[in-house]
Amino acid sequence: MSSTQTAHAATSIVLASASPRRAELLRMLGVSFRVAPQDIPEAVGNGESPIETARRLAAEKAEAALASEPLAAGEIVLAADTIVVLGDTIYGKPADRDEAREVLNRLNGRRHEVISAVAVGVPAVTPAEPSVLQIAHDCSAVQFSAMSVHEIEWYLNTGEWRDAAGGYKAQGRGAWFVDAIHGSFYSVMGLPIHSLYSILKRVSFRFQR
Repeated sequence: MSSTQTAHAATSIVLASASPRRAELLRMLGVSFRVAPQDIPEAVGNGESPIETARRLAAEKAEAALASEPLAAGEIVLAADTIVVLGDTIYGKPADRDEAREVLNRLNGRRHEVISAVAVGVPAVTPAEPSVLQIAHDCSAVQFSAMSVHEIEWYLNTGEWRDAAGGYKAQGRGAWFVDAIHGSFYSVMGLPIHSLYSILKRVSFRFQR
C-alpha cells in the first residue's frame, strides 16, 4: 500500500466495522456510509507497542475491505481499532463474562490508556495505480472510580461489556464509573474524529453540507 496523497475525490464511506458506536458517530457527522464488517483476528503481535498494535489492526481491516468489497464510484474504506492499555498489558474485547470481570477488576480505581486508530483506504483509480492507505491514531487517558464487587456484577449484568475494549462503554452505563477522561471522548468511544477528519481532507473527501 502507498501512503502518498491521492487526488481521488470520494463522497461516501464503507465502514469496515460492525460497531454501532462508530456508525452512530458517522451519522452524527452527516457522512454518507454503508457497513461492511471484516472478520480480522485481533491478535497482539510479538514485540509490538500498543500503538503499533492498534494501527496494524485498523490497517488490516481496511486492507481486507479494499480487497473484498466491490466499491462503487466515490466510495472509500474506513476501518478502526480500539484497545485499552494498563501498564504493559493490552486489553481488547473480553471473550466472556469472566474475562470482562477480570479486566474490570484490574481497571478498578485506576487510570488507563485508550488508543484508537483509524485507517482510510482509497481504491486505485486505474490498474496501474496503487491503492492508498492513510493511518492515524489518538491516545486518551481514562480514570476509573473505585467500584465495589456489587457494582461490577451489576455492570456485567447490563451486557455492555460485550464487544467493548476493556469490557466497558464510556458512552453507556459505564459512564457511572468514569471519573475523568483526559483527551478525546470520541476516541474513547472508538472513533478519533479529529484524526479521521485530517485524513479525509488529505484524500480530498467531499463533505456533505
